[in-house]
Amino acid sequence: MARLLSRSLPYVCACLMSASMLLGECVSWPPADGNGTAEKLIVVASLFPLYDMARSVGGNASSVSVLLPPGVEAHTYEPRPSDVEKISKAGVFIYVGAGMEPWAQSLVDGAGNSDLSVLDASTKADLISAEIVPSGVAREGNGAYDPHLWLDFGNDEKIVHAMSDVMSAKDPADSAYFARNADAYINQLKEMDGRYNRTLKNCRIRVFVTGGHSAFAYLARRYNLTGISAYGLSPDSEPTPQTIRYIDNIVKAHGVRYVLFEDTVSPKVADALAEGTGAKTLSFSPGENLPKEEYDNGVTFPDLLEKDLETLKTALECR
Repeated sequence: MARLLSRSLPYVCACLMSASMLLGECVSWPPADGNGTAEKLIVVASLFPLYDMARSVGGNASSVSVLLPPGVEAHTYEPRPSDVEKISKAGVFIYVGAGMEPWAQSLVDGAGNSDLSVLDASTKADLISAEIVPSGVAREGNGAYDPHLWLDFGNDEKIVHAMSDVMSAKDPADSAYFARNADAYINQLKEMDGRYNRTLKNCRIRVFVTGGHSAFAYLARRYNLTGISAYGLSPDSEPTPQTIRYIDNIVKAHGVRYVLFEDTVSPKVADALAEGTGAKTLSFSPGENLPKEEYDNGVTFPDLLEKDLETLKTALECR
């Protein structure tokens, strides 16, 4: 309550007095750019893409952190006691949903934070059923959804708007600031989406093969591509000999010259597929996390998308 009151005072009148005159000057406080001195809104995101969106929307009016440590595989992450502490002090918690973080609800329950606002990003997205994810000959027949929803710019736009709304509800004094930041980030994503469309419109092939888990169905759907992965939605699984033969046939039938691998997962499967078919390997990020050196260098989610576009341009031999 004290934080909201301190941020919502419309004006502070500062009077400057000299020996000969009284000068009154009234200024707006806090400034409309989120640079006020009041306590910042604490936001916690589960994975890197949500973290990057949230810190862009929250700007100077927020303090945003991410749970997943650099270089850690998202599907196998187990929360730590320090994560519970983070949630207990936060005003907003944002997670992917759709089964990506099966520990999210227990983490929220364990934090015991009655003032916490929770945003499940999957409730804002156009989801793909896991039963139809093209992962070699494997299928995830459990009726669930593919959680890699941030690789669709349409989903990202809806999620960013939702972030602005939930932050504004917690901090009404900065709602206009959050909305402007959200619009700026969405415009950046729209410009990137346009480059993807233009680049991927004229390619020799429209099939890409990854030696990791099936994380790119949303990207493939958006740009009318076909992505084939060595195994399903979980990176813990191993491809079967049947799957390897299937991918070998795909590579040969379509003249695929590159096998893609994820930079936070072992490339051994991609290397084996490439060696067996005479293809080369290229790094291709699903964006759910970064290696530590990229975190340290300030790499953003749009930076990852830009790099992925260059990878696809090479792998699909686009003009």
